[in-house]
Amino acid sequence: MKYFIIFWALLVVLVACTPTEPQQPIEQSKPVETTMQDMPSDCAGLKDPFQGFCVFRTASDTMDDKLCRLIKDEELLIFCLDHIENKKEQDLIQEKINIGTIEACKELSDDKHRFTCVARLAREKKDAELCSEAGSFKDSCEVLVAERTGNAKLCEDKTGKAADLCYQAAAYGSLNAGHCARITEEQRRSNCYFDVAVKTKDKSLCAKSTDAKICEAVAIHDVKACEKLGDEKQKDVCVYTLALQTKEVDLCKKLPPKQMIECITNVAASKKDKSLCALTGDFEPFCLNKVVLSS
Repeated sequence: MKYFIIFWALLVVLVACTPTEPQQPIEQSKPVETTMQDMPSDCAGLKDPFQGFCVFRTASDTMDDKLCRLIKDEELLIFCLDHIENKKEQDLIQEKINIGTIEACKELSDDKHRFTCVARLAREKKDAELCSEAGSFKDSCEVLVAERTGNAKLCEDKTGKAADLCYQAAAYGSLNAGHCARITEEQRRSNCYFDVAVKTKDKSLCAKSTDAKICEAVAIHDVKACEKLGDEKQKDVCVYTLALQTKEVDLCKKLPPKQMIECITNVAASKKDKSLCALTGDFEPFCLNKVVLSS
């Protein structure tokens, strides 16, 4: 599971960072005056940094960027404004995707938004031909379709990292470990076998992973197998990975304090369950923020 998360993080970066034509600067709206009277009631009695985190969550939940300006920490204030702007952009893109036509995506004037819309629409419709309209996002678009359909033929004209990402996506989409063999980079190939083994609960595939013992334990959901690993670090990685795979918070509690907090936070974000953050003690605000960002 940890490798699946890493894969999708890389894919998001690939989509987000694909070069496009230079854009005109987005016109920023003039700052709206805010006073302490605008402070959300459940944040008013808190001290920073907790008050800032609380305001950020409320601003995100209500999509009210005016509230961001109540945040005293400059970095968090900027992050809050950027987060809400990004959510609004994503909502606009999703609006066009919901219409379900390439013409709707073409109505978006910003290249990045338009190409993202096309790529996500192609994935939703399982139609790689739409990727021809995705401009510089074409490769990323085809990777998304490969993941949705399991069609490895989309990878045949790619080379290097783009090909590896595509075959990895096709393996996930089809749950066919045979596609993992086409990946040239050793660690990515190992991760591919690991994830397909876990998803199919086929521990025989774990022999091709560099983390074979951890893979076997996670594949069959056997925490006792994790605990039998001699190396403490390996044991913790195994339990952590199993907790993320099964989304069982009780498994997180078997970990040392720091890893336990991280584990609970990630499970809470994965389940989009804010109530789990109460288990993180003083780190609850950080956990709540991660849940907000995952929504």
